[in-house]
Amino acid sequence: MPSAQSLEPNSVASIFERYISKKELANPSAIVIDQSTGEVVFAKNSNSLRKPASVQKILAAVSALTYFAPTETFTTTVSLGQQTRTLVIEGSRDPWMSFNHKEAVRLGLPFTPGTLTPSEMVRAQQLGATSLKVFPISAVGGIEFVHSVLEPLPDLALVVSGGVQPSEVRSYIDAGCVGVCMGGALWTQEIASTHDVSAVHSYASKALERIASATP
Repeated sequence: MPSAQSLEPNSVASIFERYISKKELANPSAIVIDQSTGEVVFAKNSNSLRKPASVQKILAAVSALTYFAPTETFTTTVSLGQQTRTLVIEGSRDPWMSFNHKEAVRLGLPFTPGTLTPSEMVRAQQLGATSLKVFPISAVGGIEFVHSVLEPLPDLALVVSGGVQPSEVRSYIDAGCVGVCMGGALWTQEIASTHDVSAVHSYASKALERIASATP
């Protein structure tokens, strides 16, 4: 198959504007830079601080700054796909991702699929899941839901997510969860809207300190 034609910079803006304006994306921030010239060919809310969709993005950023110099960059190429109205996005150094659990098992990689019912949890662990993400935990009963599941199925490795507050983390761990995800509890919209990075950092740090100081 011949390689896909590269996108022309002047066509990028209209393409991204069309996709980024979709209401399902909830007014995201984005910036696209022409690698050959350094010119910004598309930008929207590019300097606006946003809450991450999950705490995984915070951990990924910390890990990147730990193992890479701040000046290092990740290259992503965008090309027209072979099929009509399709794009091919190819990243570098990106985390390995697959919707196929067999690939994770074959490569010996840990994976945490999303589950909600006990039947889904048991089946996922039978298929080799390292742990099981339960989302949204706050909407299905919180800590009581965890007790109800782990009482008959104590070997399940649950990672709870969705509406967890710092004051609840210790309770989830004591109940038998192997992990707890937090996102919104580490931010407030009011602080984020000020664009004050130090204030955001301070708020998140205090939340994590409350978790660390909880009685084990």
